[in-house]
Amino acid sequence: MTSISQPESILKQKTKMFRFAAFALFVILMNAVINFFRGHLISSLLGLLFALTLCIVLYFIRQGKTKHIISILIISSDIFMGLLVFAEGLDMGGFLYYFALLFAIPFLLSNSKSMQTDTIIYLSFTVLAFCICILFCKRTSTWQHISLKTFPSRFTFNSITAAILCSVFAYIGIYFERKTKEELVEAKSRAEKQEQRVSEQNARLKDIAYLNAHIVRAPLANILALTSLIDETKIPDEETKELLHYLQESAEILDNNIKEIISKATYINP
Repeated sequence: MTSISQPESILKQKTKMFRFAAFALFVILMNAVINFFRGHLISSLLGLLFALTLCIVLYFIRQGKTKHIISILIISSDIFMGLLVFAEGLDMGGFLYYFALLFAIPFLLSNSKSMQTDTIIYLSFTVLAFCICILFCKRTSTWQHISLKTFPSRFTFNSITAAILCSVFAYIGIYFERKTKEELVEAKSRAEKQEQRVSEQNARLKDIAYLNAHIVRAPLANILALTSLIDETKIPDEETKELLHYLQESAEILDNNIKEIISKATYINP
């Protein structure tokens, strides 16, 4: 079965996590700055804490320490977004970022069967956090004073930003999926070419075995037969007898070697 090598798969996973954390960090810092200048200090503080968490996550990703990073990213995003929704109220539209996170979860996780359970758990957790905000959060903030004039503009801003994030994660997810399919096709093509080369090599080895069995061994068998027919008792010269003995011995060794080659070549899988 053709598959992408494990180092390549790990590198892709790191790239996905890094991009998600970088996008999230940019949006959170932008919102934190806006909240600070509007005097929404609790929202700004929560945003900065979330940004600090993402910076730490980015550091660990760059160091290659990615164990449990996806869990930290998703769970921290759910928690901080929930806190921000309660700190600002539903009319600010902060809950819309949950939709971006729902788009990001399949993007972060691979399509392997081992990840299907994790995907369901993360999606369920995010939907639960979203439902808690919708059901229990008030329309306006009870944590801090926010002018009613602020709600329409912030709701529009958050709606547009959430839509952009959804589009970005959807596009990047499609890009990685297409790239993965191309790599699988290329890997399959390489495997088929390698299999063809092995098959051709086996065929050549069998041809060599045939040549040894029928062309090389035939005259050798004749030599062995002729030497066995010579009556050494009728040869008066001892030196000739010794040479004949060496000739027969060498021919037998060569015959055994050819038999071994034929035996090994015969068991090569086609």
